[in-house]
Amino acid sequence: MKDHKTLSEEKKEERVIEKQSAQTGYTQSELNDELEKLAQTFREELEKAKELPDEEFEEVYADELGIIYEDDLCECCGERRKDKSRGENYQYCSECRENMKRYPLSIPSVLTALVMIALAIFSIYTFTQDFYGYDLLYKGQKATNEKKLDSALEYYNLALSVFTQSEINPRKAYLQSAEVVFNTMDDGASSMYDVATRVVTGLSEFELNLPMYAGALELREESVVMYGTMQEFYNIINSDDFAGFDGENEEMYEEIMTEIGSLIDKKISVVSADGETTQQLASNEAIVRFCQFMFAYTYEHYDDSRKYMLEVEELAPNYYWLYAYQLGMAELQSGNTEKAKELAKTIMSYNVESPDGYILYSSAERVVGNFENAIKWADNGLQYKTANAELMRYKAMALCAKGDYEGAKEIVDKGLANEDYGLIYFVAIVIENELGNDNKVQEYMDLMEEEEIELSDRMQDYLKGKMTARELFTEGTGEVQ
Repeated sequence: MKDHKTLSEEKKEERVIEKQSAQTGYTQSELNDELEKLAQTFREELEKAKELPDEEFEEVYADELGIIYEDDLCECCGERRKDKSRGENYQYCSECRENMKRYPLSIPSVLTALVMIALAIFSIYTFTQDFYGYDLLYKGQKATNEKKLDSALEYYNLALSVFTQSEINPRKAYLQSAEVVFNTMDDGASSMYDVATRVVTGLSEFELNLPMYAGALELREESVVMYGTMQEFYNIINSDDFAGFDGENEEMYEEIMTEIGSLIDKKISVVSADGETTQQLASNEAIVRFCQFMFAYTYEHYDDSRKYMLEVEELAPNYYWLYAYQLGMAELQSGNTEKAKELAKTIMSYNVESPDGYILYSSAERVVGNFENAIKWADNGLQYKTANAELMRYKAMALCAKGDYEGAKEIVDKGLANEDYGLIYFVAIVIENELGNDNKVQEYMDLMEEEEIELSDRMQDYLKGKMTARELFTEGTGEVQ
Protein backbone atom coordinates (compact mmCIF):
# COMPACT_ATOMS: atom_id res chain seq x y z
CA MET A 1 0.00 0.00 0.00
CA LYS A 2 1.41 3.32 -1.12
CA ASP A 3 1.92 5.96 1.48
CA HIS A 4 0.70 9.46 1.16
CA LYS A 5 4.05 10.80 -0.03
CA THR A 6 4.34 8.30 -2.89
CA LEU A 7 0.87 8.96 -4.16
CA SER A 8 1.53 12.64 -4.04
CA GLU A 9 4.68 12.22 -6.28
CA GLU A 10 2.86 10.04 -8.86
CA LYS A 11 0.11 12.58 -9.18
CA LYS A 12 2.74 15.24 -9.59
CA GLU A 13 4.40 13.33 -12.53
CA GLU A 14 1.04 12.78 -14.23
CA ARG A 15 0.36 16.48 -14.06
CA VAL A 16 3.78 17.22 -15.65
CA ILE A 17 3.15 14.75 -18.50
CA GLU A 18 -0.33 16.16 -19.07
CA LYS A 19 1.11 19.64 -19.05
CA GLN A 20 3.77 18.67 -21.68
CA SER A 21 1.17 16.88 -23.80
CA ALA A 22 -1.00 19.92 -23.69
CA GLN A 23 1.92 22.06 -24.84
CA THR A 24 2.72 19.74 -27.87
CA GLY A 25 -0.86 19.02 -28.67
CA TYR A 26 -0.52 15.25 -27.95
CA THR A 27 -2.25 13.16 -25.31
CA GLN A 28 -0.42 10.18 -23.83
CA SER A 29 -2.33 7.71 -25.98
CA GLU A 30 -1.68 9.72 -29.13
CA LEU A 31 2.04 9.81 -28.36
CA ASN A 32 2.13 6.07 -27.92
CA ASP A 33 0.35 5.60 -31.23
CA GLU A 34 2.83 7.87 -33.00
CA LEU A 35 5.82 6.01 -31.58
CA GLU A 36 4.28 2.73 -32.69
CA LYS A 37 3.87 4.09 -36.21
CA LEU A 38 7.58 5.16 -36.30
CA ALA A 39 8.63 1.73 -35.13
CA GLN A 40 6.51 0.07 -37.81
CA THR A 41 8.00 2.36 -40.51
CA PHE A 42 11.53 1.43 -39.38
CA ARG A 43 10.68 -2.29 -39.54
CA GLU A 44 9.28 -1.93 -43.07
CA GLU A 45 12.31 0.02 -44.33
CA LEU A 46 14.62 -2.55 -42.79
CA GLU A 47 12.83 -5.35 -44.65
CA LYS A 48 13.11 -3.39 -47.90
CA ALA A 49 16.83 -2.87 -47.40
CA LYS A 50 17.33 -6.61 -46.90
CA GLU A 51 15.64 -7.27 -50.25
CA LEU A 52 17.91 -4.83 -52.20
CA PRO A 53 20.68 -6.41 -54.44
CA ASP A 54 24.31 -5.94 -53.32
CA GLU A 55 25.10 -3.37 -55.99
CA GLU A 56 22.36 -1.07 -54.65
CA PHE A 57 23.51 -1.36 -51.10
CA GLU A 58 26.51 0.67 -50.08
CA GLU A 59 28.12 -0.03 -46.76
CA VAL A 60 29.34 3.00 -44.87
CA TYR A 61 32.36 2.84 -42.55
CA ALA A 62 33.20 5.22 -39.77
CA ASP A 63 35.63 5.60 -36.92
CA GLU A 64 36.24 8.06 -34.14
CA LEU A 65 37.09 10.70 -36.74
CA GLY A 66 33.76 10.25 -38.52
CA ILE A 67 32.65 8.68 -41.81
CA ILE A 68 35.49 7.13 -43.88
CA TYR A 69 35.00 8.04 -47.52
CA GLU A 70 35.89 5.59 -50.24
CA ASP A 71 39.13 7.34 -51.27
CA ASP A 72 40.35 7.13 -47.67
CA LEU A 73 39.66 3.41 -47.19
CA CYS A 74 42.67 1.10 -46.77
CA GLU A 75 43.44 -0.68 -50.06
CA CYS A 76 44.15 -3.89 -48.17
CA CYS A 77 41.21 -4.43 -45.81
CA GLY A 78 38.81 -1.87 -47.29
CA GLU A 79 37.36 -1.08 -43.83
CA ARG A 80 39.76 1.14 -41.93
CA ARG A 81 41.09 4.60 -42.67
CA LYS A 82 44.43 4.98 -44.51
CA ASP A 83 47.31 5.92 -42.23
CA LYS A 84 48.12 9.35 -43.68
CA SER A 85 50.88 9.81 -41.11
CA ARG A 86 53.01 7.64 -43.41
CA GLY A 87 52.51 10.05 -46.28
CA GLU A 88 49.69 11.73 -48.18
CA ASN A 89 49.56 8.92 -50.74
CA TYR A 90 50.05 6.02 -48.31
CA GLN A 91 47.70 3.16 -49.28
CA TYR A 92 47.20 1.11 -46.09
CA CYS A 93 45.91 1.45 -42.58
CA SER A 94 48.21 0.99 -39.56
CA GLU A 95 46.78 -2.41 -38.68
CA CYS A 96 47.28 -3.85 -42.17
CA ARG A 97 50.80 -2.47 -42.20
CA GLU A 98 51.64 -4.34 -39.05
CA ASN A 99 50.03 -7.51 -40.37
CA MET A 100 52.09 -7.32 -43.53
CA LYS A 101 55.28 -7.49 -41.49
CA ARG A 102 54.24 -10.90 -40.23
CA TYR A 103 52.73 -12.18 -43.52
CA PRO A 104 53.85 -15.80 -43.92
CA LEU A 105 55.54 -16.96 -47.17
CA SER A 106 53.61 -19.75 -48.82
CA ILE A 107 55.26 -22.49 -50.87
CA PRO A 108 53.55 -21.34 -54.12
CA SER A 109 54.80 -17.82 -53.47
CA VAL A 110 58.35 -19.03 -52.91
CA LEU A 111 58.27 -21.15 -56.08
CA THR A 112 56.90 -18.24 -58.07
CA ALA A 113 59.66 -15.98 -56.78
CA LEU A 114 62.34 -18.55 -57.65
CA VAL A 115 60.96 -18.95 -61.18
CA MET A 116 60.92 -15.19 -61.65
CA ILE A 117 64.52 -14.91 -60.43
CA ALA A 118 65.63 -17.72 -62.76
CA LEU A 119 63.90 -16.05 -65.71
CA ALA A 120 65.53 -12.73 -64.84
CA ILE A 121 68.99 -14.32 -64.71
CA PHE A 122 68.40 -16.09 -68.04
CA SER A 123 67.20 -12.85 -69.62
CA ILE A 124 70.27 -11.00 -68.38
CA TYR A 125 72.56 -13.74 -69.72
CA THR A 126 70.82 -13.72 -73.12
CA PHE A 127 70.98 -9.93 -73.25
CA THR A 128 74.70 -9.86 -72.43
CA GLN A 129 75.40 -12.42 -75.15
CA ASP A 130 73.46 -10.44 -77.75
CA PHE A 131 74.80 -7.17 -76.37
CA TYR A 132 78.35 -8.17 -77.29
CA GLY A 133 77.28 -8.58 -80.91
CA TYR A 134 75.38 -5.29 -80.94
CA ASP A 135 78.33 -3.54 -79.31
CA LEU A 136 80.59 -4.84 -82.10
CA LEU A 137 78.05 -3.62 -84.63
CA TYR A 138 78.07 -0.17 -83.01
CA LYS A 139 81.87 -0.08 -83.06
CA GLY A 140 81.82 -1.06 -86.72
CA GLN A 141 79.46 1.81 -87.53
CA LYS A 142 81.58 4.23 -85.50
CA ALA A 143 84.78 3.13 -87.25
CA THR A 144 83.08 3.50 -90.64
CA ASN A 145 82.05 7.07 -89.80
CA GLU A 146 85.65 7.79 -88.79
CA LYS A 147 86.91 6.39 -92.15
CA LYS A 148 88.70 3.55 -90.35
CA LEU A 149 87.51 0.94 -92.81
CA ASP A 150 89.97 -1.81 -91.88
CA SER A 151 88.88 -1.70 -88.22
CA ALA A 152 85.23 -1.43 -89.26
CA LEU A 153 85.46 -4.64 -91.29
CA GLU A 154 87.08 -6.45 -88.35
CA TYR A 155 84.23 -5.38 -86.04
CA TYR A 156 81.57 -6.36 -88.57
CA ASN A 157 83.12 -9.78 -89.16
CA LEU A 158 83.28 -10.42 -85.41
CA ALA A 159 79.64 -9.34 -85.06
CA LEU A 160 78.64 -11.71 -87.87
CA SER A 161 80.38 -14.57 -86.06
CA VAL A 162 78.67 -13.79 -82.73
CA PHE A 163 75.19 -13.42 -84.23
CA THR A 164 75.53 -16.53 -86.37
CA GLN A 165 76.38 -18.59 -83.29
CA SER A 166 73.23 -17.22 -81.64
CA GLU A 167 71.22 -18.21 -84.73
CA ILE A 168 70.39 -14.56 -85.44
CA ASN A 169 70.52 -13.26 -89.00
CA PRO A 170 72.42 -9.96 -88.63
CA ARG A 171 71.07 -8.22 -91.73
CA LYS A 172 72.55 -4.87 -90.79
CA ALA A 173 76.04 -6.31 -90.26
CA TYR A 174 75.94 -8.09 -93.63
CA LEU A 175 74.82 -5.02 -95.57
CA GLN A 176 77.08 -2.50 -93.86
CA SER A 177 80.10 -4.78 -94.11
CA ALA A 178 79.35 -5.28 -97.82
CA GLU A 179 79.73 -1.51 -98.30
CA VAL A 180 83.03 -1.53 -96.40
CA VAL A 181 84.39 -4.39 -98.51
CA PHE A 182 83.33 -2.53 -101.67
CA ASN A 183 85.14 0.61 -100.50
CA THR A 184 88.41 -1.22 -99.81
CA MET A 185 88.55 -4.19 -102.23
CA ASP A 186 91.66 -5.46 -100.46
CA ASP A 187 91.43 -8.87 -102.13
CA GLY A 188 90.68 -7.74 -105.68
CA ALA A 189 88.23 -9.94 -107.55
CA SER A 190 87.63 -12.04 -104.42
CA SER A 191 86.35 -8.93 -102.65
CA MET A 192 83.90 -8.29 -105.51
CA TYR A 193 82.48 -11.76 -105.03
CA ASP A 194 82.44 -11.23 -101.25
CA VAL A 195 80.30 -8.08 -101.60
CA ALA A 196 77.66 -9.94 -103.61
CA THR A 197 77.65 -12.86 -101.16
CA ARG A 198 77.17 -10.64 -98.11
CA VAL A 199 74.19 -8.82 -99.62
CA VAL A 200 72.39 -12.03 -100.63
CA THR A 201 73.12 -13.72 -97.28
CA GLY A 202 71.86 -10.73 -95.30
CA LEU A 203 68.47 -10.43 -97.00
CA SER A 204 65.56 -12.84 -96.86
CA GLU A 205 63.54 -13.75 -99.96
CA PHE A 206 60.86 -11.28 -98.89
CA GLU A 207 63.37 -8.47 -98.23
CA LEU A 208 64.93 -8.93 -101.66
CA ASN A 209 61.76 -7.39 -103.11
CA LEU A 210 61.53 -4.41 -100.77
CA PRO A 211 62.39 -0.97 -102.22
CA MET A 212 64.27 -0.03 -99.04
CA TYR A 213 67.02 -2.50 -99.97
CA ALA A 214 67.34 -1.40 -103.58
CA GLY A 215 70.68 0.31 -102.83
CA ALA A 216 72.18 -2.89 -101.43
CA LEU A 217 70.97 -4.87 -104.45
CA GLU A 218 72.47 -2.29 -106.82
CA LEU A 219 75.79 -2.63 -104.97
CA ARG A 220 75.58 -6.39 -105.38
CA GLU A 221 74.78 -6.06 -109.08
CA GLU A 222 77.68 -3.66 -109.64
CA SER A 223 80.05 -6.03 -107.87
CA VAL A 224 78.84 -9.01 -109.92
CA VAL A 225 79.40 -7.08 -113.16
CA MET A 226 82.89 -6.06 -112.03
CA TYR A 227 83.71 -9.64 -111.13
CA GLY A 228 82.35 -10.91 -114.43
CA THR A 229 84.39 -8.34 -116.35
CA MET A 230 87.56 -9.41 -114.57
CA GLN A 231 86.84 -13.05 -115.40
CA GLU A 232 86.48 -12.18 -119.08
CA PHE A 233 89.90 -10.50 -118.96
CA TYR A 234 91.51 -13.61 -117.48
CA ASN A 235 89.81 -15.71 -120.14
CA ILE A 236 91.56 -13.62 -122.81
CA ILE A 237 95.09 -13.68 -121.41
CA ASN A 238 94.81 -17.39 -120.64
CA SER A 239 93.47 -18.18 -124.09
CA ASP A 240 95.30 -20.77 -126.18
CA ASP A 241 95.43 -18.18 -128.98
CA PHE A 242 97.92 -16.13 -126.95
CA ALA A 243 99.73 -18.93 -125.15
CA GLY A 244 103.03 -18.17 -126.88
CA PHE A 245 103.13 -14.46 -126.01
CA ASP A 246 106.38 -13.54 -124.21
CA GLY A 247 106.06 -9.77 -124.19
CA GLU A 248 108.44 -9.26 -127.08
CA ASN A 249 106.01 -9.66 -129.95
CA GLU A 250 104.62 -6.14 -130.40
CA GLU A 251 102.05 -7.26 -132.93
CA MET A 252 100.61 -9.83 -130.55
CA TYR A 253 100.74 -7.25 -127.72
CA GLU A 254 98.53 -4.91 -129.75
CA GLU A 255 96.23 -7.79 -130.66
CA ILE A 256 95.76 -8.78 -127.03
CA MET A 257 95.29 -5.16 -125.97
CA THR A 258 92.59 -4.73 -128.62
CA GLU A 259 90.90 -7.91 -127.47
CA ILE A 260 90.85 -6.65 -123.89
CA GLY A 261 89.43 -3.30 -125.04
CA SER A 262 86.60 -5.08 -126.86
CA LEU A 263 85.28 -6.17 -123.45
CA ILE A 264 83.62 -2.75 -123.24
CA ASP A 265 80.98 -4.07 -125.64
CA LYS A 266 80.74 -7.41 -123.84
CA LYS A 267 77.56 -8.35 -121.99
CA ILE A 268 77.90 -9.92 -118.55
CA SER A 269 75.34 -12.50 -117.42
CA VAL A 270 74.00 -11.57 -113.98
CA VAL A 271 71.69 -13.89 -112.07
CA SER A 272 69.15 -12.07 -109.90
CA ALA A 273 69.62 -12.11 -106.14
CA ASP A 274 66.73 -14.57 -105.72
CA GLY A 275 68.17 -16.82 -108.42
CA GLU A 276 64.99 -16.69 -110.49
CA THR A 277 66.08 -14.68 -113.52
CA THR A 278 69.21 -13.84 -115.54
CA GLN A 279 69.89 -10.56 -117.30
CA GLN A 280 72.62 -9.40 -119.65
CA LEU A 281 74.32 -6.22 -118.43
CA ALA A 282 77.05 -4.07 -119.96
CA SER A 283 80.55 -4.74 -118.67
CA ASN A 284 82.24 -2.28 -116.30
CA GLU A 285 84.37 0.04 -118.47
CA ALA A 286 86.55 1.19 -115.56
CA ILE A 287 87.47 -2.43 -114.89
CA VAL A 288 88.25 -2.95 -118.60
CA ARG A 289 90.64 0.02 -118.57
CA PHE A 290 92.21 -1.27 -115.36
CA CYS A 291 92.79 -4.65 -117.02
CA GLN A 292 94.49 -2.87 -119.89
CA PHE A 293 96.68 -1.03 -117.38
CA MET A 294 97.70 -4.32 -115.72
CA PHE A 295 98.53 -5.92 -119.04
CA ALA A 296 100.58 -2.93 -120.20
CA TYR A 297 102.43 -2.58 -116.89
CA THR A 298 103.23 -6.29 -116.77
CA TYR A 299 105.01 -6.09 -120.12
CA GLU A 300 106.69 -2.73 -119.33
CA HIS A 301 104.63 -0.56 -121.66
CA TYR A 302 104.62 2.19 -119.05
CA ASP A 303 103.19 4.94 -121.25
CA ASP A 304 100.20 2.75 -122.04
CA SER A 305 99.79 1.77 -118.39
CA ARG A 306 99.72 5.40 -117.25
CA LYS A 307 97.23 6.31 -119.99
CA TYR A 308 94.80 3.60 -118.90
CA MET A 309 95.19 4.48 -115.23
CA LEU A 310 94.20 8.06 -116.01
CA GLU A 311 91.13 6.74 -117.83
CA VAL A 312 90.15 4.68 -114.77
CA GLU A 313 90.42 7.79 -112.59
CA GLU A 314 88.21 9.73 -114.98
CA LEU A 315 85.61 6.97 -115.39
CA ALA A 316 85.28 6.00 -111.71
CA PRO A 317 86.92 8.43 -109.29
CA ASN A 318 85.29 6.58 -106.37
CA TYR A 319 87.21 3.43 -107.34
CA TYR A 320 90.27 4.90 -105.59
CA TRP A 321 91.40 1.37 -104.66
CA LEU A 322 91.63 0.59 -108.37
CA TYR A 323 93.86 3.43 -109.52
CA ALA A 324 95.08 5.85 -106.83
CA TYR A 325 98.17 4.04 -105.53
CA GLN A 326 99.41 2.73 -108.88
CA LEU A 327 98.81 6.05 -110.63
CA GLY A 328 100.45 7.88 -107.73
CA MET A 329 103.60 5.80 -108.06
CA ALA A 330 103.62 6.36 -111.82
CA GLU A 331 103.28 10.13 -111.30
CA LEU A 332 106.03 10.02 -108.69
CA GLN A 333 108.46 8.25 -111.02
CA SER A 334 107.60 10.84 -113.68
CA GLY A 335 108.57 13.63 -111.27
CA ASN A 336 105.00 14.81 -110.62
CA THR A 337 105.19 14.74 -106.81
CA GLU A 338 102.26 17.12 -106.26
CA LYS A 339 99.90 14.84 -108.19
CA ALA A 340 101.24 11.90 -106.18
CA LYS A 341 100.42 13.76 -102.94
CA GLU A 342 96.89 14.51 -104.17
CA LEU A 343 96.32 10.84 -104.89
CA ALA A 344 97.71 9.94 -101.45
CA LYS A 345 95.20 12.30 -99.86
CA THR A 346 92.43 10.71 -101.94
CA ILE A 347 93.27 7.31 -100.50
CA MET A 348 93.31 8.66 -96.94
CA SER A 349 90.02 10.51 -97.44
CA TYR A 350 88.32 7.16 -98.03
CA ASN A 351 90.26 5.04 -95.54
CA VAL A 352 92.63 6.60 -93.02
CA GLU A 353 93.95 3.15 -92.11
CA SER A 354 95.14 2.26 -95.62
CA PRO A 355 98.98 2.04 -95.66
CA ASP A 356 99.03 2.98 -99.35
CA GLY A 357 98.22 6.64 -98.74
CA TYR A 358 101.03 7.06 -96.20
CA ILE A 359 103.52 5.10 -98.33
CA LEU A 360 102.77 7.28 -101.34
CA TYR A 361 102.98 10.53 -99.38
CA SER A 362 106.21 9.48 -97.65
CA SER A 363 107.73 8.61 -101.03
CA ALA A 364 106.74 11.97 -102.51
CA GLU A 365 108.42 13.81 -99.62
CA ARG A 366 111.54 11.64 -99.75
CA VAL A 367 112.30 12.05 -103.46
CA VAL A 368 112.27 15.86 -103.10
CA GLY A 369 114.59 15.73 -100.09
CA ASN A 370 112.05 16.40 -97.31
CA PHE A 371 113.31 13.50 -95.21
CA GLU A 372 111.77 14.59 -91.91
CA ASN A 373 108.35 14.84 -93.54
CA ALA A 374 108.90 11.47 -95.21
CA ILE A 375 109.65 9.91 -91.81
CA LYS A 376 106.63 11.66 -90.27
CA TRP A 377 104.21 10.34 -92.90
CA ALA A 378 105.53 6.81 -92.50
CA ASP A 379 105.05 7.15 -88.73
CA ASN A 380 101.50 8.44 -89.29
CA GLY A 381 100.72 5.23 -91.13
CA LEU A 382 102.41 3.09 -88.46
CA GLN A 383 100.05 4.55 -85.88
CA TYR A 384 97.28 2.58 -87.59
CA LYS A 385 99.32 -0.38 -88.88
CA THR A 386 102.01 -0.93 -86.26
CA ALA A 387 103.33 -4.15 -87.80
CA ASN A 388 103.22 -3.17 -91.47
CA ALA A 389 106.60 -4.12 -92.98
CA GLU A 390 106.07 -1.98 -96.09
CA LEU A 391 105.60 1.18 -94.03
CA MET A 392 108.74 0.25 -92.12
CA ARG A 393 110.62 -0.17 -95.41
CA TYR A 394 109.66 3.32 -96.54
CA LYS A 395 110.59 4.81 -93.20
CA ALA A 396 113.97 3.03 -93.39
CA MET A 397 114.59 4.47 -96.88
CA ALA A 398 113.90 7.98 -95.58
CA LEU A 399 116.22 7.48 -92.59
CA CYS A 400 118.91 6.05 -94.83
CA ALA A 401 118.63 8.97 -97.27
CA LYS A 402 118.88 11.31 -94.28
CA GLY A 403 122.08 9.53 -93.17
CA ASP A 404 120.67 7.92 -90.03
CA TYR A 405 121.86 4.39 -90.81
CA GLU A 406 121.53 3.05 -87.27
CA GLY A 407 117.93 4.22 -87.08
CA ALA A 408 117.29 2.78 -90.52
CA LYS A 409 118.78 -0.59 -89.50
CA GLU A 410 116.61 -0.72 -86.37
CA ILE A 411 113.39 -0.19 -88.30
CA VAL A 412 114.30 -2.44 -91.24
CA ASP A 413 115.26 -5.29 -88.87
CA LYS A 414 111.88 -4.91 -87.25
CA GLY A 415 110.26 -5.03 -90.68
CA LEU A 416 112.18 -8.20 -91.58
CA ALA A 417 110.94 -9.82 -88.37
CA ASN A 418 107.35 -9.10 -89.42
CA GLU A 419 107.55 -10.05 -93.08
CA ASP A 420 110.04 -11.74 -95.37
CA TYR A 421 109.94 -10.42 -98.95
CA GLY A 422 112.30 -9.23 -101.65
CA LEU A 423 111.90 -5.45 -101.63
CA ILE A 424 112.71 -5.07 -97.95
CA TYR A 425 115.95 -6.99 -98.55
CA PHE A 426 116.95 -4.36 -101.12
CA VAL A 427 116.79 -1.69 -98.43
CA ALA A 428 118.46 -3.94 -95.85
CA ILE A 429 121.40 -4.54 -98.21
CA VAL A 430 121.89 -0.79 -98.70
CA ILE A 431 121.76 -0.08 -94.95
CA GLU A 432 124.15 -2.88 -94.02
CA ASN A 433 126.49 -1.77 -96.79
CA GLU A 434 126.51 1.81 -95.48
CA LEU A 435 127.30 0.45 -92.00
CA GLY A 436 130.15 -1.65 -93.41
CA ASN A 437 128.56 -4.97 -92.44
CA ASP A 438 129.86 -6.95 -95.43
CA ASN A 439 128.92 -10.34 -93.96
CA LYS A 440 125.33 -9.24 -93.51
CA VAL A 441 125.25 -7.85 -97.05
CA GLN A 442 126.44 -11.20 -98.41
CA GLU A 443 123.90 -13.08 -96.28
CA TYR A 444 121.03 -11.06 -97.75
CA MET A 445 122.46 -11.39 -101.28
CA ASP A 446 122.56 -15.18 -100.88
CA LEU A 447 118.96 -15.23 -99.65
CA MET A 448 117.81 -13.27 -102.68
CA GLU A 449 119.74 -15.57 -105.00
CA GLU A 450 118.03 -18.59 -103.42
CA GLU A 451 114.66 -16.94 -104.04
CA GLU A 452 115.76 -16.09 -107.60
CA ILE A 453 115.20 -12.37 -106.98
CA GLU A 454 117.35 -10.23 -109.25
CA LEU A 455 118.78 -6.87 -108.27
CA SER A 456 117.55 -3.87 -110.22
CA ASP A 457 119.95 -2.00 -112.47
CA ARG A 458 120.03 0.91 -110.05
CA MET A 459 120.83 -1.40 -107.13
CA GLN A 460 123.72 -2.90 -109.10
CA ASP A 461 125.01 0.59 -109.91
CA TYR A 462 124.85 1.47 -106.21
CA LEU A 463 126.80 -1.63 -105.17
CA LYS A 464 129.42 -0.80 -107.83
CA GLY A 465 129.82 2.64 -106.27
CA LYS A 466 128.25 4.51 -109.21
CA MET A 467 125.70 6.24 -106.95
CA THR A 468 125.20 6.98 -103.27
CA ALA A 469 122.43 5.66 -101.04
CA ARG A 470 120.81 9.11 -101.05
CA GLU A 471 120.86 9.21 -104.85
CA LEU A 472 119.43 5.69 -105.00
CA PHE A 473 116.47 6.66 -102.82
CA THR A 474 115.80 10.13 -104.21
CA GLU A 475 116.56 10.13 -107.93
CA GLY A 476 114.92 8.42 -110.84
CA THR A 477 112.52 5.77 -109.60
CA GLY A 478 113.74 6.29 -106.02
CA GLU A 479 113.51 2.50 -105.65
CA VAL A 480 109.76 2.80 -105.03
CA GLN A 481 108.81 -0.16 -107.20
